[in-house]
Amino acid sequence: MSDFQKFINRKDHDPYENIRISRVENDKKRPEDPYTELPPPATRPLVFASLVSVLKKIFTTLFNKGHSHELLFNPEQLLESVATFKTLIEILIEEDQSHNLAFTHQLSQVWHKLQDDCNSILAYSEQAPSYALKTKHFLNALSLYPESEEHSFGFYLTHFAGEDWTPFPFLEMLEHLHQECQTSPENATLVEWLIDLTEILSSC
Repeated sequence: MSDFQKFINRKDHDPYENIRISRVENDKKRPEDPYTELPPPATRPLVFASLVSVLKKIFTTLFNKGHSHELLFNPEQLLESVATFKTLIEILIEEDQSHNLAFTHQLSQVWHKLQDDCNSILAYSEQAPSYALKTKHFLNALSLYPESEEHSFGFYLTHFAGEDWTPFPFLEMLEHLHQECQTSPENATLVEWLIDLTEILSSC
């Protein structure tokens, strides 16, 4: 046999044989991980408790609607807001407040409180009281004044005029309302509003 054939037919030990066998054997010996179900989320009891709490509040509200309206709204809060708004109108009649940002800020805040209190009473009352209906009518009237302008007096108050922004047309409205009381108080818009607010307070 030639040396070349001996070289081909020789069986040398593979230096990587043990490593490959060892890796395969280790894979065979490794046990498969048994399937384990994921535990339920820890927040599930909290979500369930929150749902129960919300449902409880809903049923309590529905129950109280037919038994005690005082738990759902406070008429005194609305009347207090009406009285505060009336005071601000009286201040505007006596003095121009168009450049008083503190005044416009307070006027806007009381306007929002009037709306919230009035809407709460009308929403939860089986029979709306007259003072609430008159207050709603008064708010609607201010939301339409003046007819010739792009935005109404109530629009600016609703959008927090004097708090987050101070639009010039709104300041002009305040100035015009005050001047109107000085030139023709018998036909002044503020005087009419003052009468309406007085009637609201006297109707409760």
